[in-house]
Amino acid sequence: MKPIVIYSLLGCGAVQVALWGAEKQNTLSPEETLRLRLDAAVAVLQDDRLDLETKGEKITELVAPLFDFPLMGKLALGREHWQSLNAEQRIDFTELFTVHLKNAYRKKLMLYTDEQIVYKSVVNRSATRAEVLTELVSEEKQIDVSYKLRKLKGKWKIYDVKVQGVSLRKSYEAQFHDILSRGTPADLFAALRDQKEEIE
Repeated sequence: MKPIVIYSLLGCGAVQVALWGAEKQNTLSPEETLRLRLDAAVAVLQDDRLDLETKGEKITELVAPLFDFPLMGKLALGREHWQSLNAEQRIDFTELFTVHLKNAYRKKLMLYTDEQIVYKSVVNRSATRAEVLTELVSEEKQIDVSYKLRKLKGKWKIYDVKVQGVSLRKSYEAQFHDILSRGTPADLFAALRDQKEEIE
């Protein structure tokens, strides 16, 4: 498979401007959607003028719009457990899961050192679904990261991430099932709140 062109973070101002314009027009491809915001997040991490708190805030602003948090939460909870929640519990869970996922992803990105994101290919592409295969490359290692996206109101949104073949959704689903099989939704909500405090 032929790798997708990698745009350098330096000297690509015209490309970035064009992509931001395309995003407003809802004309970006799945890989362009990822590249636009992930490369911008890396640029923030590389900016030595910013303190850690400012970097974290900017990264959240850049990356959060990529994710379909409601769908990710519903899939992570699983059909059986989702249907067992009432309307208020579904809202509470979605809000807690969204905050948790934002904080967890920001924490992972803040560990960035000198890695480069290589956009390899797009597979399983349809009018509304796609999977973008990437590699996180450093001098010491290469990590396979794939993003599953769906098109929602004209924009491509991530609903699952796989790292070295391990699905984020399935990992959460196993954790949530374990808690709910032994306890109640209140126990799950408490666990999410506790994890939020640990991450922060």
